[in-house]
Amino acid sequence: MAQVLCRTCFSPVISAVTHIAHAQHWTAPLYSLSQLHVAAVVTQPAKERKPQSDGTPRTPIPLPVQVLAGDWLKPEQILCPISASDDTFLDTLRALQPDLCLTAAYGQFLPPKFLSIPKYGTVNIHPSLLPKYRGAAPVQRALQEGATESGVSLLYTVRAMDAGPIIAQEKMRVDSAIQADVMLFHLFATGTKLFLHNLGSILSGEAQKTAQPQDESQVTRADKISKKEGSILWDKSAEQLHNQVRAFNPWPGSTATFMLEKVLSRDMRENEHMSTGSNHDSGDVNDTNSMRSDGSQELPENSDVDLDADDSTMMSSDEPETGQRKGKGKGKDKGKDKGKDKGEAGKSKKSKEQWNPVAGRAEEIKFKIIKTAVGKAGDWKGERDTDVTATRHALHVRCTDGSVLSILQVQKAGKKPVSIQDFTNGELQNPLRRMHRPVSVLPETSD
Repeated sequence: MAQVLCRTCFSPVISAVTHIAHAQHWTAPLYSLSQLHVAAVVTQPAKERKPQSDGTPRTPIPLPVQVLAGDWLKPEQILCPISASDDTFLDTLRALQPDLCLTAAYGQFLPPKFLSIPKYGTVNIHPSLLPKYRGAAPVQRALQEGATESGVSLLYTVRAMDAGPIIAQEKMRVDSAIQADVMLFHLFATGTKLFLHNLGSILSGEAQKTAQPQDESQVTRADKISKKEGSILWDKSAEQLHNQVRAFNPWPGSTATFMLEKVLSRDMRENEHMSTGSNHDSGDVNDTNSMRSDGSQELPENSDVDLDADDSTMMSSDEPETGQRKGKGKGKDKGKDKGKDKGEAGKSKKSKEQWNPVAGRAEEIKFKIIKTAVGKAGDWKGERDTDVTATRHALHVRCTDGSVLSILQVQKAGKKPVSIQDFTNGELQNPLRRMHRPVSVLPETSD
């Protein structure tokens, strides 16, 4: 009976090995799967958790592969070495005497000592059409670059990463709306079938004779993704941003920053004006946060917000064509008086930063963009380049090149993804403006 060792972090391959272990209904060319025995499953160690506030340790979180394999394997058959070079692990592996090892998205370098153990070698399922996209993130990089065709490769593992001879490949067309998590699952499921179809020739040794070497002149790289790549920068085109959102879902996600103008009703404005007293006299406006002629608020001079065509952070439909602000004329004289009385200015600074007699308060908000589409020029109905406009099912943002990104689904920190209709309650209640600066990635959220 052939001994098969599966090394993986991805559940579709474990599902295939489950079929191998219970193979009454599976057959493959040149070999009966009923003669196979899954000797062990190897995966990464359980994820460590930070201790509780009182120092009490938390139980590590097992990976999905461990949980799934535990349904049909004994605990001693599930191996979780910190390193594939660990001598104890390699001794355990030798004792199993595997005929074949299968890897998929394992995430560790396999040393020569490991590769020399299985009788028929180690076979890898890689979700790209090698030699394109060798590396840790083939699907994500393909989507990021807007690839229209991809596929999966079945190959022998050698010392160089993803460089072994190719046993078989299968192509797939890449839909313009598909996202990385869905594409990964589909490609690994397809790769599993490809593995099962070729398993007979692998175990007979025929595949080693027919496997094709890769063309090194056609190699492209798929480097590991970093969290900082998840920031949305509006100087990219709508197509580039749409591809970024698809590629980085679910991790690290694509996070954007907007300026939300909270509009106050007349009664709310009057009440707040009364509560703040004389600190908001019309003459005392030439401070770090001055007022425009329409009453909207101006950011401090040291703000790092990119305002593209205009330097206001607010979206206002009645901005005068002159763009003139209060505080430019007689406000200069007022500024001299303010300098004489720093105490009074300091006392009113906080209230002036938060209060706008016309528009209300400006608030910077961040959220992950979960689903997008490349919009049409007519979808965006704004007046300024940084305006964000809304329809029932989408927010429309104009990029700096004039293209339009339509945002269909978003996720606030700690919340579940929601449609734009739910996010805006059917319409945009408060004006939004896009901000250009990079933002930190939002913390991970549970489903």
